[in-house]
Amino acid sequence: MLGERSFISYKSVCNFCYFSIALVGVLAVYFILHNANWMCGDDLEWIRTTAIGKVESMACHVGQGRFTPLGHYDSNLTVFIPYGHTAFVHYVLVAIYFLLTSFFFLKTINKIVPNVNVCLLLVIYSLFVYVSLEIFIFIVYSEKVVLTGLAFFMYTIHKIQKKASWLLTILLCVVIAYITYAKEPVFGVFVVFSLLNLIFRHKEQNSNEKTVCYFCLLNAFVFVLLYYILVYLQSDKFYNQGRVQLNYFQNIVVAIRNQPCLSIVFVFFIYKILGILKTKVLSYSDIFLFMSVSYCLAYFVLKLNDAYYFIPAIMLALPSICKFINGLLNLKLVKYPVYLFLCLLLYKSVKNIVVMGNAVSYNRVYFPAYFQNLARIAEANTIYVVTDSLKMSDLHYGYKVKNDEIFIGYWMTPRNLNYKFTYVSSVDSVPKGSYVRIYDNGLKFYKK
Repeated sequence: MLGERSFISYKSVCNFCYFSIALVGVLAVYFILHNANWMCGDDLEWIRTTAIGKVESMACHVGQGRFTPLGHYDSNLTVFIPYGHTAFVHYVLVAIYFLLTSFFFLKTINKIVPNVNVCLLLVIYSLFVYVSLEIFIFIVYSEKVVLTGLAFFMYTIHKIQKKASWLLTILLCVVIAYITYAKEPVFGVFVVFSLLNLIFRHKEQNSNEKTVCYFCLLNAFVFVLLYYILVYLQSDKFYNQGRVQLNYFQNIVVAIRNQPCLSIVFVFFIYKILGILKTKVLSYSDIFLFMSVSYCLAYFVLKLNDAYYFIPAIMLALPSICKFINGLLNLKLVKYPVYLFLCLLLYKSVKNIVVMGNAVSYNRVYFPAYFQNLARIAEANTIYVVTDSLKMSDLHYGYKVKNDEIFIGYWMTPRNLNYKFTYVSSVDSVPKGSYVRIYDNGLKFYKK
């Protein structure tokens, strides 16, 4: 009787955790779709293309050191969907990516961590959603394609290891090739995967796994060759060049400050290396961890330190970390402190999901109304921008001016995507009664 009650209690806890996992996913989808609208920033890319029914070219993401022709190419699907010019349809597409990523991520955890503690699964998924929501809550990040592709990769490579399937192998190779051209560091991640498998797990691999490894190496070679011919030889300046005035160590510190989860990844990586040297065993979860660190190193070398760059790396590391924590929960001496830590982590993750979602939902309401108001003024009046050629040559300053011009032009009636402010060197040059926009020391807009 006591055993039966314990089983029922355990079953109830499991059902509650699975329900909570679904609830976290639904919460994320709600915030992705809630108040869907064009915001302020890189959305201008869609304002000029799919938002007005034009196919976005791959060529616009090639040059100045960048080679991501497929990073946003999936957004062209909206051109062929009814009401595809609306922001809501774009966010529906992003929500689908999120759900696919969540599905493959959870399936990967279940395969890599047999009999995973369902409470731990809830916490790990909530942490993943909290970390990755920055990508999925906007439409501007090509990392959404990378996250979905890498989640599919982790799940599928483990599956074909257990049961060979040439159909899955071919599909996996297609996905690998696609996401390689969505974000530059991806090619290096798959090189690390292939070399580790071919060197340390050669005898354990079946023909499908070996095919994937050789394809990854060939894919990387083709990517590097195309990058060299189409980008490197054609570029006289490179993205981010001169913007980061930090040495490599300072840049790493800033990156970890922006994305605190990186500190856990690197500490755990050192721990796992020591364990691998001792056991001489290299599992797929360990290889995913190596891929995670290699992805981070690429951005350290490039001196890019924004938090969202490292989200794919965190996803790659989470299965190995989850496997380790699951083992701790089987130890009587430490399982209760670990449970306490997981409860705090769950609370922080869900709280931050709500805070981030509400903040973005507010901005989606504020910015369209803000630019619509400016557009109505611009239709009947000249708006003067106080600036000079030196400031306009500055990347950030010039981007703000250009961004405003595009968004104002989008909301004008009739639409005017070539709308330009009238530039003057000082406020004294602006006729009385005209509208003035100043970008110095904060944004100011007033009628003189």
